[in-house]
Amino acid sequence: MKTPPDELVSLVREADPLDPAELRNWAESQHGEQVLRTVCATNAEPARRRRRGRSRLVAVAVAGVLVGGAAAAAATVLGRPAPDPVRAHLAELDRGMPPDLRYNPDLNNARAVAATASGTLYAADLLDGGYCIETTSANDEPRGATCLRASQTSLRPVEVLAPIPPNDAAPLLIGGRLNGADLETLEVAYGGGAASPVRPGLDRYFLIQVPATDQATALADGVQLIALNSHRHVAARIQVPPLRDNDPQGNALDRQQPIYVSTISDASDFTLVFGIEGEVNLPGYTTLELTYPDGTVVRIPTDAHGRYHLNLPPARRDDFIRSFGVLTARNAAGHALGTAPVGSVAAWRARNH
Repeated sequence: MKTPPDELVSLVREADPLDPAELRNWAESQHGEQVLRTVCATNAEPARRRRRGRSRLVAVAVAGVLVGGAAAAAATVLGRPAPDPVRAHLAELDRGMPPDLRYNPDLNNARAVAATASGTLYAADLLDGGYCIETTSANDEPRGATCLRASQTSLRPVEVLAPIPPNDAAPLLIGGRLNGADLETLEVAYGGGAASPVRPGLDRYFLIQVPATDQATALADGVQLIALNSHRHVAARIQVPPLRDNDPQGNALDRQQPIYVSTISDASDFTLVFGIEGEVNLPGYTTLELTYPDGTVVRIPTDAHGRYHLNLPPARRDDFIRSFGVLTARNAAGHALGTAPVGSVAAWRARNH
């Protein structure tokens, strides 16, 4: 599947073996929503959703942290309505989701909330008090979007989005919102240098543009954000990962996952899973099996390189609507060497609904 500018994550957690309680804990972790953010719909035939180590957008969710934004004077008038391409891209976040799992952002009132000389951050409110944000380039080309429900803001006092640039010369933008009430000041530092203060935009939103002099450092080493509370004490230090895309094909880190999983789904209905494929990278494994949410177990053949592909029977494609299955790799003695969860895109979103 073609991935949009929506997320960077490490996706696989090992358990030995993974019992129902462990699976529930995995699904209830923050990684579930991050998996969802790596998904984009297409109108073509059933599409493959890659569970990747990197995506086209670095997403940093930090508890007790402030991230601010500011830069050179921008031509964008804060508060102006979001243009059609931005509203259309925000609407895509709900595509293929059942009605009760959609974010339903207020697209009619989406507006510019922060800006730099080379980009703009737009926001659209959710009915529950949460919000969706979209980072765009200077010509309002969508670069990355995400949504945060009100129930998540207490766990993530700051939302940070850093779109990976199309090339090393493109502007580097880091945007988001301050959710923590006691966070008042943000500083940004590049390569261990002196920290500089940043300013939030409207309603505690922010957009930072990395200066040209620090672009190479941010691409190679990332950026550090320092959050200060109302007493001028450091509340947290956030390390935004390197912004250079070292994995443009999306598969460089596949072999670092014990069991790499890619689900095959239909963009019109993300409750369905048409199949799974990937690779087992565990030394000593001899068999791979899928346990469906109802406990049914099926063996999955693998080739000499550990690669596998399984088309699910039509009657099984909706088994993962709200539940998770698990892949288990075993050695010759039948002992579990590693596991990986399997769920529909809707199942991952349902966890945070």
